[in-house]
Amino acid sequence: KYSLQPTSTDIFIGSPPLGFTFRLGGLVLFPMYVGASTFLIEKPSPDVLLQAIQDYKITICFTAPTAWRVITTKIQDYDISCLRKCVSAGETLPLKVWQDWYDVTGLKIIDGIGATEMLHIFISSNEENMKPGATGKAITGYEAKIIDNEGNDLPRNEAGRLAVRGIT
Repeated sequence: KYSLQPTSTDIFIGSPPLGFTFRLGGLVLFPMYVGASTFLIEKPSPDVLLQAIQDYKITICFTAPTAWRVITTKIQDYDISCLRKCVSAGETLPLKVWQDWYDVTGLKIIDGIGATEMLHIFISSNEENMKPGATGKAITGYEAKIIDNEGNDLPRNEAGRLAVRGIT
């Protein structure tokens, strides 16, 4: 509810591998939670994703930054006007990829960081509080902070380890 804000009329699609909870959340749990549907594809290449978005009026797409970069270069060949939400995870979303996608589509990519051990994304943003180039803040129900090797809090802008706890 915090960052994605899906509805029961949404149709989800994505390319995360089956072994990652990015797929479990994005293509199973989130749609089920709101009574939406998912369009599953066996080999989700950028062209296959774009064709499915066009043909099946997909509204929410989950994929990695590498795919968003490639999809951006192919977008002119497809009608994706039905797409309303874009989610990225699995690797860092470069600001250039975010900006190029936004410039071509007018859609903001929701970035997130998560871990299989936490069952999904725990730091993200929504379209209202999004800062391009930044991942976001801890999602409601989670706490996150940067610590040193002994578990002590580190000051802002210091490199360290990410510590997260929350509802999962």
